[in-house]
Amino acid sequence: MPTKHSEPFQFNLTGCKKLYDKDLPPVEYLVDNFIMTSGLTYLVGGPGCFKTGIMMLTSICGAKGSEVLHFDVKKPFKTLFIDEENGLANTKFKFVQLLNGLEYDINDFKNDDIIFSNISSFKFNELHIHTLEKLIKTHKPDLIVIDNIARCLVGNERDEKDVSAVLNLLKPLMEKYGTAFVIIHHTRKGNGTSLEDISGSRDFGAQCDNAFFISETDKEDNKKEFTLKHVKTRFGIEIPDVSFNVSGNADDLIVEYSTTVVEKKEKFNMVRLQMLDFLRAQPNGAATFSDILTYIGDIGSERLLHSVINWTIKIGQLNKLKRGLYAIPKKKKKSIDINNLM
Repeated sequence: MPTKHSEPFQFNLTGCKKLYDKDLPPVEYLVDNFIMTSGLTYLVGGPGCFKTGIMMLTSICGAKGSEVLHFDVKKPFKTLFIDEENGLANTKFKFVQLLNGLEYDINDFKNDDIIFSNISSFKFNELHIHTLEKLIKTHKPDLIVIDNIARCLVGNERDEKDVSAVLNLLKPLMEKYGTAFVIIHHTRKGNGTSLEDISGSRDFGAQCDNAFFISETDKEDNKKEFTLKHVKTRFGIEIPDVSFNVSGNADDLIVEYSTTVVEKKEKFNMVRLQMLDFLRAQPNGAATFSDILTYIGDIGSERLLHSVINWTIKIGQLNKLKRGLYAIPKKKKKSIDINNLM
């Protein structure tokens, strides 16, 4: 017997020409290439990888309208920091450390520039989301940080339905209020390098607009180096890795950049341009990965070349003929301003 439905089902149809001509709002960022307005970002890493610290730094710099890890802040923004991991004492300690390290005066901030909620037992359910919406209406935060999802998820992080419920609850708030969400999560074990390393259901990686992994890459006395790796984006291009050092004492916590985004862009583009020059010089405009790597020599590593190739394919300047073989497209495509993509 066929299933009976109370209401007829309808598809939302859009023809290709109408879609092409449809005027949609451009993708906007609170923090360039890092936090998308009205978007969901996952920040993932192992224990002690400065996940909370980097988002607290972002909220402080966001309130001042200053850059974060050399990412531009479009304009000053407000943050609601929902911390189910740390108590108020730990939050104050790190907040004051970062504030002193940046040499900012607390009197230059408004009280609701950054609002902290500590150990409130927030959960991803309809009742708590309704209360969260009231907070959004009252305080109008541009960014909401949730630390961390393991404390807030209702159900099992390995269950696809439970994980999918997170986006279903947050999406109306993102669309209605233009709020950006960053959710802190953990890796399965060790330092993650891909979406497969996110703990729990694969739906975590599928549902977000952006995903970053943060890992500790070096350690010295009173100083640690971390690397921020962009592993997913729905819009634009994955940016090169960003490395930074964290050092200090009980009073000051200083974040310095061991390699800046600007320097990485320059090296990234240098490898890309050399690769394209090499391909143009080939009789058939094609070359293997190993030949390209040999040609660029010391200016780029194997890992960097993989990133460059993937990016150059995305912007239409390179074709993958088969595994390990690449060529310049025969048909010239519309030019793209690559500087606006990074």
